[in-house]
Amino acid sequence: MPKTEIIALHSSLPSDECIRRIQESTDPGDRTIFSLSGYKGSRPLLLKFSGNQFTLWKRRYYRNDFAPYFFGTLSPENQGTRLEGHFDMNRWVKIFMRIWIIFAIMFTLPVVFAMLSRTIQGNAWAGILIPIGLVAFGIFLPKFGRWMGKGEEKLMTEFLETTLAAKPMESQFTVSQRVIENTPL
Repeated sequence: MPKTEIIALHSSLPSDECIRRIQESTDPGDRTIFSLSGYKGSRPLLLKFSGNQFTLWKRRYYRNDFAPYFFGTLSPENQGTRLEGHFDMNRWVKIFMRIWIIFAIMFTLPVVFAMLSRTIQGNAWAGILIPIGLVAFGIFLPKFGRWMGKGEEKLMTEFLETTLAAKPMESQFTVSQRVIENTPL
């Protein structure tokens, strides 16, 4: 997963009001078996709060474990609240995919070396292609899932900006989204 940029927003609202607004506009991320999405409620976004930290994600009626989650922190500032966060996959999905890749490579290397050390005949190509396919599957499936959920990042960013009446902020502590032109002296 590529490094994600930090999103920093500033709202003139106090942090308690920001928390209240986010909670009112989303459903809690509580699982249930009596829902097509697997979560209680019907709002398009789901939320889990822990103190001033939260996780926000889009309700889906299909399975995409590689879709983005927004991991954010609300902190009071002089005149309002600073929201800082980033988009990433769920932690357990990342752990599972790392384990998958490690085992797929550990399985693939001995098979490929054994197959290449002798002449390959008939169906022996399957002995090489299947393990390599397992590694490729582990690399490209998360990329495909991330591509399927790429519109969700924009949806969640716009939700936070409108719900909190927040504006993107640039400071020395965040990654700037400005393009810097490098002109010769």
